[in-house]
Amino acid sequence: MSLSLDTAEVKKKTSFFRRFLNYFNDANKPKPRKKFDFSIIGGPHYSSDTKLGLGLVAAGLYQGKDTLMQPSMVSLYGDVSTTGFYLLGVKGTHFFPEDKYRLLYNLYFFSFPGYFWGTGYEAGSSDDNKGSYKRIQNQVKIDFLFRLANNLYAGPLASFDYVAGSNFEKPETLNGAAKSTLSVGVGGSISYDTRDFQTNSYKGVYLKLEQSLSPCFLGNKDVFYTTDVLADIYQKVWKGGILAIDIHAKFTFGDTPWTMMPKLGGSLRMRGYYWKSHATLTLLAKQDLPTFGYNMIAPLKSWCWG
Repeated sequence: MSLSLDTAEVKKKTSFFRRFLNYFNDANKPKPRKKFDFSIIGGPHYSSDTKLGLGLVAAGLYQGKDTLMQPSMVSLYGDVSTTGFYLLGVKGTHFFPEDKYRLLYNLYFFSFPGYFWGTGYEAGSSDDNKGSYKRIQNQVKIDFLFRLANNLYAGPLASFDYVAGSNFEKPETLNGAAKSTLSVGVGGSISYDTRDFQTNSYKGVYLKLEQSLSPCFLGNKDVFYTTDVLADIYQKVWKGGILAIDIHAKFTFGDTPWTMMPKLGGSLRMRGYYWKSHATLTLLAKQDLPTFGYNMIAPLKSWCWG
């Protein structure tokens, strides 16, 4: 009698862990029979900068009447760590009927206790300039794209950024610049997209060029321009293995405030650990990301020139 009960308990435990693994394995797979496919994934993480943290993403895929199109997507993401860092945002892409138009949006808020070296390569290369500070940032960015040809899209964009720095350990590294800034930008973007599935690409390329202006008539105290170039390539190298190459370059011109200068790191690059705050006017970064297993990624290379 006891043997049969023990066997039943082992089967129950095995079944639970199998369902647990299957959930993560199937999280990125679309389910076309559902009008809205919703999944939640999260877990702890650790780095020398943010220490112990917990990240959570609630992602949803929803399909329109055209079932041959890839589904639109929306994600609610958040993160919190023991250093006092916290992040909350909403990001998504909405595909209109027949994929004639695309709406890309990203809204987030975060508070980050980090370090500031000053602006420019010389300031950032000296550890003597390193000082702690607290950064609070709100951003809203929207792109509305029109299809010009097969896989080719272009359209206007708009952005809003409010950044406030406080508790500077070495305020002299600001060189008299304002601790907080409000930046409103307008411009346009053009993209070429042959990816098979945006949230879990197995093949294809994604090329995007953005050009924006932050003029004074929109309330900006500093007038500056931003050029952002992105190139992503996905290639299958073996069964279950995808080689993903990400190349990103960002340039700013004019009277760029320190809060809007390109920074190394962020949620998408340098393993998502840190925003390096010795900002420069130019950033060029490259990553080779072999993906395998349960959609894990391991960056192999990153370079930055300022």
